Amino acid sequence: MGAGLHGKNGLNPTTSLHIFHTYVLPVLTYGLEILLPDKKQLDNIEVFYRKSLKQILSMPTNTADVAIYTLAGVIPIIGTIHKSALNTFNKICNMDSSVEKDLADILDNPYSKERWKSIVKKAVDNYYRAQTTSSARLYSSLRFLSTNNLLWNRPHPSLASVNTSSQDISRLPTKLKLLTGTYYLQSNKAAFNQNTVDPTCLLCKGKPETIDHFLMECPALHEIRSPYLQELDNFIGSIDVCMKCSIHSNITLDTNFILDPSSFICACGCMDFCYTVEYITRKLCFALHGLRSRIIKNLPPSKRKGL
Repeated sequence: MGAGLHGKNGLNPTTSLHIFHTYVLPVLTYGLEILLPDKKQLDNIEVFYRKSLKQILSMPTNTADVAIYTLAGVIPIIGTIHKSALNTFNKICNMDSSVEKDLADILDNPYSKERWKSIVKKAVDNYYRAQTTSSARLYSSLRFLSTNNLLWNRPHPSLASVNTSSQDISRLPTKLKLLTGTYYLQSNKAAFNQNTVDPTCLLCKGKPETIDHFLMECPALHEIRSPYLQELDNFIGSIDVCMKCSIHSNITLDTNFILDPSSFICACGCMDFCYTVEYITRKLCFALHGLRSRIIKNLPPSKRKGL
């Protein structure tokens, strides 16, 4: 230790102790009130602290620790850390926005069992709904998928609308793949293939085969598409306008409506309307998929690859 703090040839011990506790101790314990050290780490800090005090007081190393603390008029360094930690805890508890203060209020004024369960359910559900909704916006492939059903605490209408018929159940995977952007069209093949792949539709040889093109535009699928679109148009025109969400008043038969009509409705009687639309569009998607598969199957192998 430098001469300035050595008891035999430096400042007097009282001044040296004051300087040590003013400048050294705060650095030695900095941040330990937040990240409390374990026993091994505390022992190492305590050994250094006692050694420093003995040097300042010019005492031999075999002096009893209790004697050093008594002479210096201090407590062990673990006590200093505990005081800092408790003071920090008090600051946190006195903050209006602190969780600890909220917990203390709950302990003073406990909720009933049912009230507590209701609060927990609402808070946790809202948090993860918001997280799921915000995450969905990051995926371009999910641009047609509405997350409204999360607010209604129901399965998505594309699932809830499926009846017990095995035929209807078999149509579901095609609709779900189109809805989630995982249906393998020529544009997907071109985007994710390491080789050069032509995204042009293999059926009409006209435009890139995107979801919009497949569902609404491809002339090769026009004949099988038209009856279902007509059925949809007739159904929409036959029902009354919902006074709550104004559905049916400004619907456009586009890709977004066909893949997920739930994005246009509220959690009211419109759900029956949505289920019927889902049933019709599920048949449409499955029929388009079947015809597309048959046409591609009859193409030469080199054409099927789209190279």
